[in-house]
Amino acid sequence: MSDNDKKEITTKLNELFNLNHSEYDVNLLKTIRKQYIEDFINFFEEHKKGDLCYYQSALEVYMDCNEKIDSRFLKKVDMNIEKNKLERCFKFLRFLIKHKEKHLSLSELIDPFKAACRKIYPLATAFE
Repeated sequence: MSDNDKKEITTKLNELFNLNHSEYDVNLLKTIRKQYIEDFINFFEEHKKGDLCYYQSALEVYMDCNEKIDSRFLKKVDMNIEKNKLERCFKFLRFLIKHKEKHLSLSELIDPFKAACRKIYPLATAFE
């Protein structure tokens, strides 16, 4: 990679992250990634608590970055089923089932999620 390419990449990363670094190395990128994940999780917990769409997006951020999903995030999250429509609950359940093989921690969410959905949507047989 040429010096011009490196400068161009650094400039674009600085614009994207609103930072001012002379160059980016692996450790700096990991730090920025972790901070991005933490900021997204904090936004979710402060403003979108119980929204399955944002919760799924937060889980996808962990998975897309090949990070281990923080167990505190799996345990303390408030999945407010009443706040979500039935279709959103089905989509989230499909997401959990689809990704449980690659991310075993997601399998811990399936049974409690199905139980919560059964209470709110007793006629929906998918949650049995």
